[in-house]
Amino acid sequence: MSLSSRIEEELSQFIVFGGLMEEQDRRLTAEQVFLYLYDPGHPALNKLSESRLPKQYPNWFNLLQRLMQEKDLQKLTANHEDFAFSVAREALNWCRTTYQKFQAEHDYFQEETELNHLRTHMHASPSSQWISTLGKLSNWYPEYQQSWSFYRVAMERQQTKEGGTASVLPQDAVILRQNILNDWDRFLSGKKHSLEEAFLEQTFSSYYEELKGKVEQLTELGDLLNPFYNFLGEAWNDALGNWNKIDWMQFEEFAQNLQRDHRLRELAEMLGRWQHARKMRQETLMQKPLPKEEWKPNPYGKSEIVGIHHSDHISAMLPSEIALLSYPETELILSKKYVEKKLLTFQYRSEDLSVSEETKEIPLADTDIDRPGPFIMCIDTSGSMFGTPERIAKALALAILEIALQDKRRVFLISFSIGTQSIEMSGLEKDVSQMIDFLKMSFHGGTDLQPALVESLNLIDQEQYRNADVLIISDFMIPRLERKVFDRIQKMRVERATHFHSLHITRRPDPNATPIAIFDHHWVYDIDNPKVIRQTVAQFETFSQEEKR
Repeated sequence: MSLSSRIEEELSQFIVFGGLMEEQDRRLTAEQVFLYLYDPGHPALNKLSESRLPKQYPNWFNLLQRLMQEKDLQKLTANHEDFAFSVAREALNWCRTTYQKFQAEHDYFQEETELNHLRTHMHASPSSQWISTLGKLSNWYPEYQQSWSFYRVAMERQQTKEGGTASVLPQDAVILRQNILNDWDRFLSGKKHSLEEAFLEQTFSSYYEELKGKVEQLTELGDLLNPFYNFLGEAWNDALGNWNKIDWMQFEEFAQNLQRDHRLRELAEMLGRWQHARKMRQETLMQKPLPKEEWKPNPYGKSEIVGIHHSDHISAMLPSEIALLSYPETELILSKKYVEKKLLTFQYRSEDLSVSEETKEIPLADTDIDRPGPFIMCIDTSGSMFGTPERIAKALALAILEIALQDKRRVFLISFSIGTQSIEMSGLEKDVSQMIDFLKMSFHGGTDLQPALVESLNLIDQEQYRNADVLIISDFMIPRLERKVFDRIQKMRVERATHFHSLHITRRPDPNATPIAIFDHHWVYDIDNPKVIRQTVAQFETFSQEEKR
């Protein structure tokens, strides 16, 4: 979908039902407000200044102008399409509801109806109706009493002259009535403008203070929370797309915990290293030098005739040109054509095979292949995982979650120690509080993997989790599993195309250790190996691509 089409769709409530302005003006306003937020280089204010808004709707233009002075807001929304749409939608919705409130508090409907009726029936309306209207105008606009008195005298004189009725109004009567309408329209517009200006100023001040408060709060929290939410890329952008629904108190509470808890700060640093490692791997995969074979023309070789052209190549002359040498009289013609390079000659083409090297972008995933199934992650939250293993488990879970969300895979998280706790992570882009719930998850108690596996198997029985991938992240200090669980896992492999994988977090990996037989893939994360992050990135992304094939 093009950007203009999306603007039309996302901001349609204001464009179609905004009420204020004409629809073409609302469309322009919606477009420029969004582009101001999304593209800092776009001259949105200039576009509005060049439109008819400053003249037709000066109060609203002034408010838009003030909104576009909020540069801190623009810094947050710049190049974040969903976020920019959310803020633009909220601002335009404020304009729409504010206009409706103003209309409700200052009802000009009756007055405008009378004005339009007289304008439409200016010739047919009797003078008595105009005199009655002038009495109302004296009450509505007492500051212009002198004008209304003048018009009343003139209208009474006209009424006497007409004898109460007139089939055709004389020209001076038409001019008189037109002047009354013009003054009435001007006074009504002035009154609406001044009252609207005061009303908008009052309501905009409170809205603007609230807006600035949100911006300041998000800016402050962003420095602390960015390592987590930027790590998830589009999920964080989508979450900001609902910024008016964000639970700011929960954000602030988590930010305060982040400042106090060195473990969360270390996790943020680990996420940063993970992201850097993944970026380096992506850059390596995306840019790959490949040999390029290409046939290139060789102007000095001859292989085949492809046409006739003018040149001074004597060896390629056509027989008709050679015939000019037969007579002394025509030799001069040949000489002249040779000097001017206008001899008719055969055109030859020769191509040589040239081999060069070009850098080609290699996609990390083939989008034409059917997407794999959902992800069920089981994370060990027992006491033995407390500390560094806990932070690694969370970081790895977020890394896998990032890959899953990019691939639009459903994600279900099960934390287990003695019991289990489940979180549906697929809606993260709609409710970022789930991220905070996950990061605040405590690690304590004993370890029992079996309840987590049973819950995973129950999920796989549901159609939406068919052909799911189950990943267990643990230090695997666990009791033996019952035989019936083994049998059920094997059945799911066959009937539901399910895969089971494990990630063993340890400080002392045993190269001779045999992984549990239920797993299709088994990885080991060595806590003390500084290169392990990049290795694990490669394992996960290679695994993700293999699954798609």
